[in-house]
Amino acid sequence: VLYYKNIYKTQKYLDTKETLARYCFGKSIDTLMSDSIDALVLAEIEYLENKENPLNDFSAIIMKYSKSMEREFYALFKVLFAYLGYNNPGILSIGYEVQGLKYGLKDIFEHKPNLGTYNYLMKKDEIASTFENIVPDDIKNSFSEKILEFMQVLKDIRNENMHGKNANIKEAEELRDIILGIGKESILTICLEIKARLNALCKESYNR
Repeated sequence: VLYYKNIYKTQKYLDTKETLARYCFGKSIDTLMSDSIDALVLAEIEYLENKENPLNDFSAIIMKYSKSMEREFYALFKVLFAYLGYNNPGILSIGYEVQGLKYGLKDIFEHKPNLGTYNYLMKKDEIASTFENIVPDDIKNSFSEKILEFMQVLKDIRNENMHGKNANIKEAEELRDIILGIGKESILTICLEIKARLNALCKESYNR
């Protein structure tokens, strides 16, 4: 399947993907959503082509990073809420609103919310207490100290860009460093590791 996906890609795309796999994500790159991989590779190509021009508008790169992370955050939070909801079905009726439309938590598995919704839901008392009681401490710490914190950084930079502000190279590099793990742990790798562990916890719950 991966071969047939790749035959339609340019050599520059394939070389860039291989570089990201070798130095950033390893084999886990193939566990990303296909749209996420495309957005990351295209963002990297565009960054490398324009990094010597500090006057360039990096907005398109910011949007590609945002697209990739929103997809992966959605995949992560679906697994988290499936685990929490299985252990406490009452939370599935907790409501939230996106662009004037009302939903219950059970709808999140079919309708991708915006970034702010995750933070809103995680602050709901019953979700927060279920999360606190059944999720291992290291995963809880990663959510509060890494995932939710980065989501706010991404949201702030992306929202400025969406409201007409040209993105500069500093903003693009801030996201690039955190996502790819340049000089620090990759937030994307953290997402994938947490999702794998939560999937394992879900299976344990289902098999009890």
